[in-house]
Parts: sequence; structure tokens; C-alpha cells
Amino acid sequence: MGRVVDIAPTYAAPMARPSLQHPLVGRSAVTVLGVLVLVGTFLPWLGEGSGQRSSYELFGVLGRLDIAPNGLVSVLVRGWPVVPLLVTTAIVLCWWERALPSLATALVAVLYVGGVSAALAWFSRGTDIGIEIGVWLSAIASLGLLAATLWATITSATPHDVRVPPEAPPADPS
Repeated sequence: MGRVVDIAPTYAAPMARPSLQHPLVGRSAVTVLGVLVLVGTFLPWLGEGSGQRSSYELFGVLGRLDIAPNGLVSVLVRGWPVVPLLVTTAIVLCWWERALPSLATALVAVLYVGGVSAALAWFSRGTDIGIEIGVWLSAIASLGLLAATLWATITSATPHDVRVPPEAPPADPS
């Protein structure tokens, strides 16, 4: 006589499971990291004595404190209010499924935020000015934003739904 084998029930329809490859996950990561970059720009960036300055207060402070008084860093700090626009544009383009423009915009934002952050950390060495949490949060979150945007770009390029062409009308038998 044969053995009795217990067979688990199967389902006729596949069940959808959330995946890291789902476009919504990548877009959500881009959004969260973009918000973290923006939050970091409002947090304290420089600490001098008893006062702290956010990234938006750097323009008047750099020359007075003799940190990067002229040159490329000074120009970038003057244009700093464009950072929220760049980050927001990268997020919106990602949600609009414009993967490559979103990636390019995120890259520009990362280079901008990372460049200014690195320059401030470099030029403040040997001074009484401390680098605060905003610099680090913005720099790290901007790198994460670039990685998440790249991830969203890759996952949007892979097919998630197989599109089946509509059925052809029945052939006329006459």
C-alpha cells in the first residue's frame, strides 16, 4: 500500500506581498530622506560662544567669523535658499515617475549640501566655532537621498505589472 502524503492547500491566485522593489517603497524613502535634509538645514549648523546659527544664517556669519570669507563656498552660501527647491524638485519628479531628472536633481542637491557641509567642517578647524548637528544630519541625509533616488530610479525601470494586451475580438466566422 502507498503512503499518505499531506498536501498543503494552494491558492489559485498569487498573493501580492510588499517588496523592496515596489516603486512606492523607493518613492517613500526619497520623500523621508528629502524631509530629513530639509530639517537638517533648519537645525543649528555653527556654534559660536552661546549662539547657534542655522544654515540660512551663515551668509552674514562667514565673513565676520573669517570662515571662507570669499571664493566658491561664499558663493554657494549666498545661493543656499535654492537647496529646498532642489530637494523638493527631486522628490516631486520621483513621484511623477521622472526617474532620470529626479536622479540628476538629487545629485545636484547632494553635491551642494555635501560641498558646503564639508567646506564648513574644513574651514572651522582650529577655530572656536563648533560644527553642530544640522551639518551632519543634512550631509548624511543627502547621501541617503541620492541612494534612495537611485534605488527609486532602478525600481521604476523594472517591470512590476505585466501588461496584457486586450483580447482581440472574435474572428468573424463567415
